[in-house]
Amino acid sequence: MVEERVFILEGYLKTMSYAHCRQSFFEKFRRQAPVKSAITKMIKKVRETGSLLDKNRNQQKSVLTPGILQDIQTAITRSPHKSLRKLSAQTGISLGSAHTAVRKMLKFYPY
Repeated sequence: MVEERVFILEGYLKTMSYAHCRQSFFEKFRRQAPVKSAITKMIKKVRETGSLLDKNRNQQKSVLTPGILQDIQTAITRSPHKSLRKLSAQTGISLGSAHTAVRKMLKFYPY
């Protein structure tokens, strides 16, 4: 993928022609070349960031640390009939996070 992007960028900068760049891409890689707008975005990206690589997507950090999971497990074993709403208020996490912790991580199933 990076090799293809470099090839497109170099091809365009040599000829300054989208058509020639697309044609040479097809000849080398034997697959459909990116459209003009995609090449334009690539060139703009290189000029702005200096890189052809995609941005790293930062994942949201989980609230459910091992310490909090241990607190939830202790609270559930101490009083197994406690509602998830009360459990979330007691541990200071959201109701959705409490539900995820109980169901998916600790494998407790309310009925």
